[in-house]
Order: sequence, then structure tokens, then C-alpha cells
Amino acid sequence: MGDEHKRALLAVILSGFILFTWQYYFVAPVVPVTPSERIDQSDAQNSEKSVAIEKDSKAFEDATDKPIEPEKTTVNLSNNGFVVQVSTDLQVHWLENPTAAREFHSIVGHDEPLLIKIEGQSYYFEIVSQSENEVSLNHDQFQVIITLNTQGELLFNARGLTDKSLRFNFNSQEKTNDYYHTRQFVYYKNKLYSTAIDSDDLDDGKIRFLGIDYDYHLFALSFPKAVVAKLVIDQSQMNAQFVNISDELNFKLTFTKKEYDRLVSMGNQLHNAVDFGFFSILAVPILRLLQFFYNLIPNWGIAIILLTLVIRFITFPLQFKSLKSMNKMQKIQPDLAKIREKYKEDPQRLQKESMELFKRSGANPISGCLPLLLQMPIFFAFYQVLSHSVELVDAPFYFWIADLSTKDPYYVLPFLMAASMFVQQKITPSVSADPMQKKVLMFMPLIIGFIMKDLASGLNLYIFVSTLLGIIQQLLVFNKIK
Repeated sequence: MGDEHKRALLAVILSGFILFTWQYYFVAPVVPVTPSERIDQSDAQNSEKSVAIEKDSKAFEDATDKPIEPEKTTVNLSNNGFVVQVSTDLQVHWLENPTAAREFHSIVGHDEPLLIKIEGQSYYFEIVSQSENEVSLNHDQFQVIITLNTQGELLFNARGLTDKSLRFNFNSQEKTNDYYHTRQFVYYKNKLYSTAIDSDDLDDGKIRFLGIDYDYHLFALSFPKAVVAKLVIDQSQMNAQFVNISDELNFKLTFTKKEYDRLVSMGNQLHNAVDFGFFSILAVPILRLLQFFYNLIPNWGIAIILLTLVIRFITFPLQFKSLKSMNKMQKIQPDLAKIREKYKEDPQRLQKESMELFKRSGANPISGCLPLLLQMPIFFAFYQVLSHSVELVDAPFYFWIADLSTKDPYYVLPFLMAASMFVQQKITPSVSADPMQKKVLMFMPLIIGFIMKDLASGLNLYIFVSTLLGIIQQLLVFNKIK
């Protein structure tokens, strides 16, 4: 899990803690699962993991690195503004996507990010025919047709592969940008797996896509049906070996921004590269609402504000119930303190007297916590949408905010967010008589502001607006229940 996700998720958890003044629970950062299975040199379907990485890596070494003649030639294909450069040894050098927000090599991190090998060897294919967007290649019994379609997808049709192995070598370099986005190798089986570029890892299974993910962009190979493969990640390289292939194999290569709808239209489960996590069932509707508001007012910052209003409105009944319970708990604190002092040597009597006090006053400690628990999935889903949505890349708000996916250059939003949290903390009923706990809580806005200062301004905008609305809601509730 990248530092950006750890820091942002921690900030959201802490801010949720302050926003709803639930002082008894802390939620640990959600850590995405990374591949942990280990494979040996048995068939790809053998699940026993007993062989060390070095042995598997050695098994994946090339039979020879010297390509078999004839000569190597570079082929350029173009279609609808998309441009691809690939050589006749099936090595991809360059993909240009006019809709991408980042340059190709800055995403993949290597001049030669992908090489395709047959039986562990690099072949120099002959060009049989070539047009503007398609080239037909041949080498002995192997044939490959490469087509660049109008969507910028590079389609491969490989033939003559019966009982052969096909290998994809992805090359990259470790990098983390100023906003804590870390370049990763990714692949999808029954779920999305991601691992650091410089790590050592092994896995196997039925793969739908695999490639490089960085800075809201994806460079990936995908398959119309799951294909059994062995994966070795070692020394900044991801090797995927596909065995027992039938005579013909179709796959495609994609370089694109991780726009959810675009990836859905491409198929092959590519939309799962936008990792909304455990709460994806809520994140997708939230993304749709965000897009809806953007279509009404074409500014992603305004869309975030409007969606925050909607979420606050939906969760207000739960917030109202929580605040009422906290208000009652605050009122009985003096009586509760007396009971604790009187029966501190008798835990059973202390519990009995406390419960009777709760019953007489209508206060319920759990009722203040339950509404927050019910709200947390919505807020985590919203956080995931803002963290993973490429729509915010290069999207300006107003004034000094030129890109909602990057930090506020003057730290105005983090400051406003922390200040509003401090105000909310001051007006929130305290359900604890512990002076030390109160002092610690007073520092929470400062801690959260420090954590959030280098994170996306879109996230800071959301938390600031949400906190501001929370203050208004609290004032309305307190006025009503007085």
C-alpha cells in the first residue's frame, strides 16, 4: 500500500472521529491485500507453495537472449490520434494517447516496458504486410497480427502457439511522486493485486489483466478470457508465463487514464484497476452522482461540494440521533462520576447503578456509536472515489487551486479544515470526564491537518465542507433539543 493511501486513509478515519465526536473507537487504516501465495516449479494449477523465489526466477531465465534472425525493424502504427511504436521482436517502445494526462514513459518508468517472447526466446519477425493501423508479422510457424483500433487499444492475434509457452516481460523502475502515488505492478485474478516494483513475489492462477499502474494511469495487457499463468516479480521486472496455449491467442495492450467508464467499455475486467476497495458497491453510485453534478456545473470542486451536501443530508437523521444521545450522556456525567467514586470498589454494583442511571435519563452509550458505524461505509466509499478518480487530475477549482488531485500549494484548505474541526470539537458535547482525554482530543484537528497538508486538495475540500456542514447541523440539533 502506498504512503499516499496510508496517510489519506488515516486522515479520513481521524476526521470521521472528530466530525461525529465518537471518542471511544479508532478505525485502523485499511490495507489493500497484496499477493502472498508462493508457487513452485510444478504445473500452474498446483497450489503447493514450497520453492524459493530464486529457483522460480532461474526457471524463468531466457533460454537465450540472442534473437533469431532475420533483422529487427521498428513499426509505427497510428489511428485516430493514437500512436504506437513496436519492433519486429515484439517489443513495445511507445504508446501515445491524446486523452492521457501523463506522458507514456513517465508512467511505465522504462524505455522498453514490454517484451513478448515465445518459448523463452526473442524472435525477429518478418513484416508480411503493413497499413497505417495494422501490421502482419511472420516467423517460421509463428504469426502475429497487430492492430491499433480507434480507441487506442493495441490488439494482438498470435497463431501457431500449440503447446508453446508465451512470456510477457514488463520492465519498470520504482518511483513515488510528490503526492505519494507509488508505481506498482498490478494483476487481476478474482480480485485486484498490487505489489511494489522493487519487491520479490510469486503467484499463479487465471489472469484477466496485468501491467503497470501509476499516477491515475494504467499500462496493461488483458485477455477476453482468463488465462492460466505463472507470475514472477523480481528486480523491477514482472514476468508472466502462459503455458499450454491453444493454437491461437488474442490479447490487447492498453495505455490509458483510469477513467472508470472508459475501462468498463474496454471490457476484460479492466475497470477493476480502479480499486474502490471493500465499499465499491457504494463507491460506484457515489462516482455517478459526482459525474452528474459535474454535468450540471462543469467544475469538479463544485461537484464535490454538492455531493458532500447530498451525503450530509442523507446521513442527517443518524447524526441527529447520535448528537441527542451525546447530549444526554453529557448531562449525566456529574451523576455518573459520583457513582463511579462511590462504588469504585464494587464493580458489579457500579455497573448496576450506572445502567439504572442510563435508564432513568434515557441516555444510551451505544446509541451514540451505532449511527457513526452506519455512516462510515458511505464516507469511506466517498474517500475511495476521491482518491482513485482520474477526473480530478488537472481539474481546477477556483483561485489558487489549479489541480484537485494535488496538494494545496499554499495549504489554505488544510488550515481551514483543521480550524473548522477545532470549532466543531469545542461545540460538541463531551461524554467523558477524563481531563487527559479532553486535552488529547483538542490536538486532533492539528494532527489531522498536518497529515492532510500534502494530500489531494480535493480530499481537503471534501473534509472541510463536510466539517462545516457538520457544525451547522450540530447548532441546529442543539437548538432543537434545548
